[in-house]
Amino acid sequence: MEKIINSIKNKQVAMLLLVLITPLATFAQEHVKTAAEEAADAQQTALIAEIGIAVLFIGAVTAFLVFKAKHDKKVREQQMEIMRKVQAAKKKAA
Repeated sequence: MEKIINSIKNKQVAMLLLVLITPLATFAQEHVKTAAEEAADAQQTALIAEIGIAVLFIGAVTAFLVFKAKHDKKVREQQMEIMRKVQAAKKKAA
């Protein structure tokens, strides 16, 4: 008789634990990513990083070229002004 009671209590405890653990296991299973999903996320992150670096590089090159063009124009204007002064001085001397 005692074995039957212990057996029934063990079954009740086992059922109670099963009832308590099942929702937790289901929740964990839903929120755990598989290795394939992790690899896909890592690949997407790497792709986004590469695109960001490319955009940054292109922006830096463009900014440099714009700055260089403005600087070259300024230098060219200064050289033209010096040439005008030299030519004016030559005309006065002649």
